[in-house]
Amino acid sequence: MLSHKVASGIVHTIPGEIFTRSRTLSINVHFSSQGKVLFSTHIGCMLLLSKKQVGYV
Repeated sequence: MLSHKVASGIVHTIPGEIFTRSRTLSINVHFSSQGKVLFSTHIGCMLLLSKKQVGYV
């Protein structure tokens, strides 16, 4: 898993998936490899389509 800090928040790169958290909006945006987009206002862990969890400290 790769983590890069960007202006909009934190981007986690997972094989075939990109998980972006926007600190400004406090909204998690998940772009799946199938083109589906999931939005979550939860701050913490979110269950990805790949059944893997990404946690924020």
